[in-house]
Amino acid sequence: MSSALTEVYVDPSIDADTGTGTVGDPYGDLQHAMDTASLGTDGTRFNIKAGTSEVLTAALDWSTHGTLTTQQPMVIQGYTAAAGDGGIGVIDGDATYAVISAGANYVAFRDMHLTNTGSEDIVDASSTSPAFFNVEFSDSTGYGIEAVNAVSGLIDSCYFHDLGNGIRAKSSWDITNCHFANDGTTDMGTCITITYYNGTIEGCTFSVDGTTDAIAMGRDAMRINACSFLTTGTGDAITGTNYHNQRISNCLFEGWNKGIEDIDTVFTYYYNNSFYDCTTNIAGSYVDMMDDSGNEQLDGSPFAKSGADTFANRAAYFAPNNVGLVRAA
Repeated sequence: MSSALTEVYVDPSIDADTGTGTVGDPYGDLQHAMDTASLGTDGTRFNIKAGTSEVLTAALDWSTHGTLTTQQPMVIQGYTAAAGDGGIGVIDGDATYAVISAGANYVAFRDMHLTNTGSEDIVDASSTSPAFFNVEFSDSTGYGIEAVNAVSGLIDSCYFHDLGNGIRAKSSWDITNCHFANDGTTDMGTCITITYYNGTIEGCTFSVDGTTDAIAMGRDAMRINACSFLTTGTGDAITGTNYHNQRISNCLFEGWNKGIEDIDTVFTYYYNNSFYDCTTNIAGSYVDMMDDSGNEQLDGSPFAKSGADTFANRAAYFAPNNVGLVRAA
């Protein structure tokens, strides 16, 4: 049986409490839309029109639309003229309010820019199964995503910058194809912190400076694969203590104080990683190193650095050079 989200449209450029929620007569405010529209049989997609920011005047109440489930989720997605056309909607916290501060179970964001929350975390996802696809997080001295009490989530193709910290999550999160950069007035302390166990970080790029660390691992069974780590500062790329069964593979490192740092690691797999201009490539003591094959010291940068170092150009900028065992695609 096929299913389809119920489409509801919001245009922040019109009066807040007007409209009927259709594409031709959208609501003017997201909270009013959630309060007014009925929860769809298969869930609801709130389409936020690009061009004018949805500026919050109070914390969003995510409970008013109904009880969300895996069968009846909520999607918040940008659009320009039609649902899913790639337009980027904006939710602005007015330097005061988080986009999510409580609740928001089974909510996903796609094609959005979440910004300007002051000292508040942009998303405090103490919730069930949050998901983020092609979302930009910026302009907060807190976290982009604070999910220390949320188990299991997905973050894909997102952009984190001008933040106090990037992501803090608990267990079983998948973070893929994301970009982390110090390119605003606020530098991140740490781009990704995993506080407990499991999860995958894959295909991510890190371009930072100062004392920013890229990844701080929690306990056990993390998988980090095919990530690119670049700094002009003094931070560590991957840090952690007393953890087991980690796998770090096929990653490129340039400029770090320590590429990989750990203490008392058991059942560890570090293989096919390449390091350039790091003070220390791999530091730590290992009770059982299960695989340390294929790691290499390079004599030149592994990154092509073609064009600008931006989110949009990250594929070209971080494209591999022909150096050592690293080869351009």
